[in-house]
Formats: sequence, C-alpha cells, structure tokens
Amino acid sequence: MKKTYVIIPVIGVLIFLGVHLHYQAGFEQEEAAKAAAKEKARQEKVQKDVEQRRKAAEEAVQLQEKRKQEKALKEAQEAAQKDARLALQDAKEKAYRERDKLSKQVDRLKSDIAVEKDAITKVEKSKQVATDEETFQRGFVKQAEANKGALEDVLNKIKAADDALAAAAAAKAAEDAKKKSSS
Repeated sequence: MKKTYVIIPVIGVLIFLGVHLHYQAGFEQEEAAKAAAKEKARQEKVQKDVEQRRKAAEEAVQLQEKRKQEKALKEAQEAAQKDARLALQDAKEKAYRERDKLSKQVDRLKSDIAVEKDAITKVEKSKQVATDEETFQRGFVKQAEANKGALEDVLNKIKAADDALAAAAAAKAAEDAKKKSSS
C-alpha cells in the first residue's frame, strides 16, 4: 500500500505532464496567434484612429474655412447694410436740409410776393389816379379850348362893339362937328 501511494501520484503527475506539455505547445501557439491577432487588431485600430483623426482634422479645416467664408460673407453683408443705412441716413438728412431750405425759400418768396402785391396795388392805384388825372386834364383842356374859343368870340364881339362904339363916337363927333360947323 505504500507503493500505491507513491505510484498513483507519480503516474498522475506523468499524465499531467504529458497532457500539460501537449496543451502547452498548442497553448503557446494559440497565445502567440491571439497576441498577433490582438496586435494586428490594435495596429488596425491605431491605423483606423489615425485615419479618422486625419479625416476629422481635414473636416475641421474645411469647416473652419467654411466658417471663415461665412463670417467674411456675413461681415461683408453687415458692412454693406451699414453703408446702406449710412447712405440712407445721409440722404434723409440731406432731404430734411433741402426741405428746410426750400421751406425758408418759400416763406421768403411768399413775403416777397406779399410785398410785390402791395407794390402792384400801389402802382395800380397811382396808375388809376394818373389815368383819372389824365382824363380830367383832357376834359379840362377841351373845356379850356372851348372857353378860349368862347372868350375869343366875346373879345371879338367886345372889340367889334368897341369898334362900333368908337365908330359911333367918331360919327357922332363928326356929326357934332358938322353940326358945329353948320351952326
């Protein structure tokens, strides 16, 4: 029985060694294959990550360029809108100044028109007075000419009467002288 205790474990150890060596040779190859597969998978993963990072970097650069372009376009639009607003503001202010200028000019012209209307009224009144004066003068000249003619007739009649009176006085004096000389 004492041998049994030694032989059974030694046989078990030898079987174990045989099985162990058999599996260990296959295990190392499997482990090497697994390690190679893991390394290959890791290399592929690293390569894939590098490729993804490169693509992400390219996309980021493209996106950044796109954002720069959009920002430049937006700034250009804002600048154009700002310029347009400034131009409109300038045009508005110019229109207000022009309106004020024209309004003042209209007021000045209205006052000038009122002054000129007053002057025209005065001229028309003086023209009417002058026309009335001319009419009066013409009438007066006609009346004076008529009076002159009448006075000339009266003077001629007076002269004729004086001549007749002088002739009558001379005839009477001649008659008186004839009577004196005949007496």
